[in-house]
Amino acid sequence: MAKRKKATDSETSPDFETALEEVEQIVRRLEAGDLSLDESLRHYETAVGRMRHCYQLLEDAERKISVLSGFDAEGNPVLDPSDPADSSAPDNNPASPTEG
Repeated sequence: MAKRKKATDSETSPDFETALEEVEQIVRRLEAGDLSLDESLRHYETAVGRMRHCYQLLEDAERKISVLSGFDAEGNPVLDPSDPADSSAPDNNPASPTEG
């Protein structure tokens, strides 16, 4: 039963390459002009969903690369907010000085 559930999950969330190939196939079918308007709209909707999925996978990959490399896309260092040596972390800001 677990195998069946896994197959269903992979059908709804394909990997990047599979999703991109599906979009390419849909574009070819749409460009051929052999579909009815309703079929074209359904395929277009599917392609948009797959493209959103691809963008999400790309964003996730970019985040992982930033963490692993230590730099974000702009070349700024990625700081670990749990690092006590990081003085820019909100928890490490000194309180207002008070005189006693």
